[in-house]
Amino acid sequence: MAPADAGDMGPMIRTAVLGFPRIGPDRELKRLVEKHWQGELSAEGLLAATHELRRASRSRLVDVGVSEVPSGDFSLYDHVLDLAQAVGAVPTLAEGTPLDDYFLLARGRAPGGRVGRALEMTKWFDTNYHYLVPEIAPETRLALRFNPIRQAYQEALAEGRKTRPVVLGPVSFLQLSKDPTGQASPLARLADLLPVYA
Repeated sequence: MAPADAGDMGPMIRTAVLGFPRIGPDRELKRLVEKHWQGELSAEGLLAATHELRRASRSRLVDVGVSEVPSGDFSLYDHVLDLAQAVGAVPTLAEGTPLDDYFLLARGRAPGGRVGRALEMTKWFDTNYHYLVPEIAPETRLALRFNPIRQAYQEALAEGRKTRPVVLGPVSFLQLSKDPTGQASPLARLADLLPVYA
């Protein structure tokens, strides 16, 4: 059988990226988050502005010819913290909004002034990138509190863009975690985490 003409096969090469720099072309994210921390930008204003950053990033990727545009690669502060908060791998916080709790875990201080213990920060494997370490104690109940991966996918879909979700895998997530009591390896919780991922 003779090979088909390339013109008959449609596009043969598809391009994809695992993620896109979330900071914005002029470091907009950094300034937005700092304004929120200083009380100059409401939570609603922060979320609306960061939605626009994500929309602009998706548009830019399409404009330069990326076929498989990612979703779920954006974070206000740290993508490991995003997943940790979503699955409950953080100390229990109930005093503030999820966004206030998020920044409290990241910085030890919420934008409204509430203080607490920030999660430990350490290097991402052997790089100079740092992440916040999820905490999974023996009594930690892993459950999906909210779904940031689905939210990011649906946000893009509402704009008419079908995206490829970016997900930190469950084994990697557990390897990046710690048991604050030192009793067990977080990897022992894989059977508890897999249904949450599913």
